[in-house]
Amino acid sequence: MIKKPLVSIIVPIHNDFPFARNCLYSLVDQSYNNIEILLVDDGSTDLPPVAFMEEVNQDFRIHFFQRDHWGPGAARNYGIQQANGEYLLFVDSDDSLDPQAVETLVSAADFNADGPRPDFILFGCHFYEKGSYKRDRMPTSFKGSQIDFLRKPFYVCYRQGLISAPGNKFIRRSFLLENNLRFSEHLLVLEDLLFTVQVIAEAEQVMALDQAFYHYHRLRKGALMSRFNVGKEQTQLRICQQMLEMTPAHPKYHEFYCKDTALKVFSQLIAIQKQTFSPLRKARLTKKLLRNPELRQVVRAAHGRNLREKQKLLLLRALIKLSGKSCEMPRQVNA
Repeated sequence: MIKKPLVSIIVPIHNDFPFARNCLYSLVDQSYNNIEILLVDDGSTDLPPVAFMEEVNQDFRIHFFQRDHWGPGAARNYGIQQANGEYLLFVDSDDSLDPQAVETLVSAADFNADGPRPDFILFGCHFYEKGSYKRDRMPTSFKGSQIDFLRKPFYVCYRQGLISAPGNKFIRRSFLLENNLRFSEHLLVLEDLLFTVQVIAEAEQVMALDQAFYHYHRLRKGALMSRFNVGKEQTQLRICQQMLEMTPAHPKYHEFYCKDTALKVFSQLIAIQKQTFSPLRKARLTKKLLRNPELRQVVRAAHGRNLREKQKLLLLRALIKLSGKSCEMPRQVNA
């Protein structure tokens, strides 16, 4: 008998019901019907439209939960707690899935075969910016151990932007529960990237499909997308450190991880100067950022590949020195 496992799809919602309705259409129309859809209203100040709730009430597979506003991480964690499926999908309310997505992922997980199933399956995305389609990005087909995945496959996926968000991951629920993996509920930004990196660090079996199923809307018009958050650089550095620690056998990629992180911290530094804070507060935030010892380590290992990157890294090193901390670049990358 062919097994048809239950798949749980978790969707956090906060005041974006018009987009959530389009997202919901893509989920209820999946060719694979043994799914449950967990809509977690994260403290919306607007009431759900009548038409939206009619859609919810017409399908027994949809479960609607209302909670206080604690952020998308907390909403996803609540969904994990309420889910019953063997695998989980996380879909943001302004994104969507191709109709064959769940069916293809269940088939790839191969529930009817003997042996261990993958802890998570990574797949590609259709990328949109400000509502306009830009490109498809897909990983190279892969099936094997986490150790093998952390070689070139992880590096290539990270460079393509396929690691950052949880939406293009099909994750075994018991694996999350056994390893106590959850989204951070204290971070305002980057909680999704931190979660994904922590999942990969604990996984044993990994699979990647060279197909794109997830429609990812980046910088959607009207979306609340903040380029600046106090303390954002600390999370970026934490994520970088996690990647360095889980790839000790592949130091040739460390240079890129450190460069990418250093440039993101540089953007945070510029963003501080653009805020309407008082000069004193700007100075304090800048000083705190530049005197972070983890930043010094990352900058030491970072090497720019083009003139603009080199200029930014040189300026960042100079600013760190001016802040009272030396930052001289060694010859080799230290993991």
